[in-house]
Amino acid sequence: MKGYRFVTENLKSGNGDIQWRVGEWRECKGKLSLCKNGLHASEKPIDSLSYVFGTRWFECETRGEILKDTDKFCASEMRLVREIPKEVIIQFAIDCAKKVLPIFEKQYHGDKRPRKAIDKAQAYLKNPSAAARAASDAAARVASLGFLRYA
Repeated sequence: MKGYRFVTENLKSGNGDIQWRVGEWRECKGKLSLCKNGLHASEKPIDSLSYVFGTRWFECETRGEILKDTDKFCASEMRLVREIPKEVIIQFAIDCAKKVLPIFEKQYHGDKRPRKAIDKAQAYLKNPSAAARAASDAAARVASLGFLRYA
């Protein structure tokens, strides 16, 4: 079975102590239990975004015993197959932000921080330099502070 999961920058499970290596099978001992024991992932990429426990996103494969829930599953055996580029996540965030931007700007027409953050993220995707990344990160922090103030 194919799935999607996040791991930390150094390829460890965000919850647990598993050290992953791309292509190598990992096995879970004991009885599977969703959210308690097993190697967890989601069948759909969009569902895996609800379980971000790290900064690196991977396609994975499973075998053995599998327990399914509505938006996640756990398996007795899993391996990471392919890393999904960060640019995919950034573009997805841009697309989502663009969809809700008109709603935000209608209510807070003077606040241009979210639009500027989107523009900086798009600039980073066009030119992924360290300076563009720093500008994008700074704009995102400022935009999120403004959003939290309104929430």
